[in-house]
Amino acid sequence: MRGAAALDGSRRSEISRPRRGALHRRRAGGEGRRLSQAPPDAAPRPPCLRAARQGRQRRRARGRRGARRSSRARSGRWEVKRLLFAIAFFSLPLLAQTRAAQVSALEGRAARTPPKGIPAPLAVGNAVAQGDTLTTEDDSRLELKFSDNSFLRLGPHAKLQLAEAHFAGGAAKRKMSARLFFGNIWAKVTSVIQGQQKFQIETENAVAGVRGTTFRVDARTDKSVLVRVYAGAVAVARNLPSYATGKPGEPRREVPGPEEVTREKWEKLVGRQMQIVIAADGTPGDPEQFAEDVDKNDAWAQWNQKRDAEAK
Repeated sequence: MRGAAALDGSRRSEISRPRRGALHRRRAGGEGRRLSQAPPDAAPRPPCLRAARQGRQRRRARGRRGARRSSRARSGRWEVKRLLFAIAFFSLPLLAQTRAAQVSALEGRAARTPPKGIPAPLAVGNAVAQGDTLTTEDDSRLELKFSDNSFLRLGPHAKLQLAEAHFAGGAAKRKMSARLFFGNIWAKVTSVIQGQQKFQIETENAVAGVRGTTFRVDARTDKSVLVRVYAGAVAVARNLPSYATGKPGEPRREVPGPEEVTREKWEKLVGRQMQIVIAADGTPGDPEQFAEDVDKNDAWAQWNQKRDAEAK
């Protein structure tokens, strides 16, 4: 009797126990959701009930898929917000600086390095600020347009720092000073520099102060400098060391640095269609006239003359 009872209990547990895989199907919303199997002699479910049950299962499956899509959409929106925040955060240093000019033309590759920053590639339309250092790679050319419609262009393999760039008051109050470490630059200034205005290019051995409109400066690898004037006039002087004075919070003032008594000071006025060469030791030559066809094989000069004509 005891064995028969145990056998009957085992059969009942087998009947009530879900078939293998039924629990998984119940969790997935599929077949086998019943807790026990129907008796063998049970009447089949009507088709309408079976269809209703299948409809509920499909709706639950669609709900789960929709929840997954909604979760992915929320994740995507969060990634976009993070990207926009990163762009705004890394743009703050440029916004904090004084905007000096805009990249109006670029051939090849160039980069800007802000003070205490890292180099970033430049593209047409990018802004550059006071204190930025600009570099061009081989076979590259960069054109900057200032707010007074003046242009400054860098030739291949050049390095220039915008030491000072103030154009808030227009051409009447502009103050622009750039230091050319090496390479070639071409400047086209909109009007004659007068009064307190300043538009000058510094090299290691000379300073070219603009008094006219169009000129070029070549800082050569042997430390010599060529200044060639195409229109107007340029005052070329020896570049003396200077240092900044003033207490913290006060405007900076540049004053001449200490120099030997025997060091010669000089200034040369170079007019239209004239050029001057300053030797590596700072000794200036005499201004001399250059031939009109001197640039016929100079691709850099021809490109600048074409850009000047297009800017008119």
